[in-house]
Amino acid sequence: MMITKTYDLQNAMQTTFLDELLSRIAAKLQITKTQKEEAETRYLSIGEWLEKEDCLLAAAHPQIYSQGSFRIGTTVKPKRYDEYDIDLVCELQLDYKQCDPMKLLDVVYKRIKEHGTYGPMAERKNRCIRINYANEFHMDILPGLPDYEKGNASLKVPDRTQHSWKASNPKGYARWFDSKKEILPIKIYEEKIEPLPIERRKYPLQIIVQLLKRQRDIAFSDKSDDLRPISIVLTTLAAHNYYGQLSVANGLDLILTKVSDSIPDYGRLIVRNPTNAEEDLSEKWDDNPKAYLQFVDWIQELKKKWAQLINLTPPDVYIDLKKMFGENVTNDVIREFSDDTNKSRISETIGVAGPFATLKFGNSRSSKSIPKNTFFGAQF
Repeated sequence: MMITKTYDLQNAMQTTFLDELLSRIAAKLQITKTQKEEAETRYLSIGEWLEKEDCLLAAAHPQIYSQGSFRIGTTVKPKRYDEYDIDLVCELQLDYKQCDPMKLLDVVYKRIKEHGTYGPMAERKNRCIRINYANEFHMDILPGLPDYEKGNASLKVPDRTQHSWKASNPKGYARWFDSKKEILPIKIYEEKIEPLPIERRKYPLQIIVQLLKRQRDIAFSDKSDDLRPISIVLTTLAAHNYYGQLSVANGLDLILTKVSDSIPDYGRLIVRNPTNAEEDLSEKWDDNPKAYLQFVDWIQELKKKWAQLINLTPPDVYIDLKKMFGENVTNDVIREFSDDTNKSRISETIGVAGPFATLKFGNSRSSKSIPKNTFFGAQF
């Protein structure tokens, strides 16, 4: 019986050790506090411009709100020269059956072009208007009209390629994702901003999505953008296959297994908006079958690598984490985690705290003390 208890404790320690590293890697991938505040300022500014009373759009009572990774808390700092994006919706209270989708796009584009600062930065995309902030980020503004027949916050949005309306539901999607993620949040550490690091809480599913997006960016760094799986597809697949695991490592392992198993032998995997079945989030694969094959290869390979990684011990696990999420980010995390561990070990204040066996730094009567000089020892 004693052997079983010791084995369980060591397994809990190994899982939480990896989860701690993964949570800290995700924290390093957060955009900085300054970047977030700057993005919010510009988001509010463009929103005010679109709903200003002297604007033609004002009569349609525009509602401006965010969508995508900013809304659901899964934003990832881009690698080197890439820009991160902010997505917002400009919902107008008009009957889409009485409107031309191309004219709606034109009206919103024209309004943005009238702005002294944003006008020169604006470009028309397939379904949105993009404002490019050089070497920082870009903001995509998606015009939309309510789909009252569908309800549940569903929208119709313009599509220039098809000259027609397409189904969407940003608000409904965000609510769906929130319902999937809402297990107990775990504490992660934001990248340090002087003078003190800022602590915050994120749910395991949010961290898993951030790690998936980062791994995608690493794996596809030498490939063209049109081959890279889009974030909304990865986010949806992760949320569909998440079952409330408190361990980030185990949750990601199950998600990769289930996604890999769901890939059909014939045809392609179809990923729909869970709150509006008319919206095929993966429709780009129809016109780009090579991108779909690249996605399949990546998921299957990542599944194999992850199954091996979660059973590794230091220093081997460090090597694989660097390959998977980037050397600089992982080195910073390992160094900082080692410093924290050594400080706690000196005062004998590191332990495993239940019931979910999370690592605990500091004094606690409920934690079981871990002996000195064994945390990075042979048992791992």
